[in-house]
Amino acid sequence: MSLPRGIAAEWCAGVPGRGIEARGELNPWRPSDLFDLASLTKVIVTSTLVAETWRGSGLSWVEFLDQPVVENLVDLRGTSLSKVTVGELWEHRSGLEAHLLVKAKPLAAIVAAGLKHPGKETVYSDLGFLILGLWLEKTRDTPIDSLWTSWKLRHGIRSTRLVYGPVPETQAVPTETRHARGRVNDDNAASLGGVAPHAGVFGHADDVWAWLEALVRWARSEPALKDWLSPAGLGRFHGGWDRPSDPATTHAGARFPRGSVIGHLGYTGTALWWDLKPDFSGRAGVLLTNRVHPESSDESKKWIFELRRQFFDHVWTGTLKGWEPRV
Repeated sequence: MSLPRGIAAEWCAGVPGRGIEARGELNPWRPSDLFDLASLTKVIVTSTLVAETWRGSGLSWVEFLDQPVVENLVDLRGTSLSKVTVGELWEHRSGLEAHLLVKAKPLAAIVAAGLKHPGKETVYSDLGFLILGLWLEKTRDTPIDSLWTSWKLRHGIRSTRLVYGPVPETQAVPTETRHARGRVNDDNAASLGGVAPHAGVFGHADDVWAWLEALVRWARSEPALKDWLSPAGLGRFHGGWDRPSDPATTHAGARFPRGSVIGHLGYTGTALWWDLKPDFSGRAGVLLTNRVHPESSDESKKWIFELRRQFFDHVWTGTLKGWEPRV
């Protein structure tokens, strides 16, 4: 069957640095309506800005990752987070739990909760990115949304989209009905006014693609960025990027190129994966939906899994043109 009623989708794919080869949409609410990108914010905004901070620090990749964040977040002194490093937060190895309602006071709430997973096991954590974002703002002495606006302009992204919300109700694809249309579909990001390191950015598939193109230009001008734009290393996460593993269970599909794919997923029904070959000759795909409308459900989790796998299998085989989403 086609997508459920009320669900919109748009997508694009190609080779970053060479342009889009295929794009499409289904059930658009209005052509101008923006999607809540959810956790794609982590990699698009926060990871990009952390990588930029590394390049301006004069530190090696390893030295940068090994920095304790307490050096700039002095409120962490004497707490269980006093030895947590930039790399541990960025790669979800800090020991923090996955989620907690912070109610506009993220640092105090997270410190009070403490580390729940000793031994630095990998636990995907919004809380870790909240701390990482606070560290970033302290280090750069600038709010994260201002840092992001400046990065976009410096790297040739002139669009007024790919922005933090809230956005006007008339310019947003609806998500869960418990959140006002145009407001971020995340309680913690909402409590922070819609601007957060882990969620809050709105945009179109073409906007996400413009960011990928900007990354290619940046990496070609600064070859050292290969340490960040790399699928190499141990663990599921690297520099904020997710990496697929089991072809039977990953949202990247069954046919993803082994050992060279990075990307990320978003709770609202968004996804991007990129075959990051050394010469940037690999394909990438961006798929945006509002699968949580009117509410998140087990059924919508099942069909978004199948939809993503269909889409990215077509991306990897270069057969996306003419594709119609079916779940």
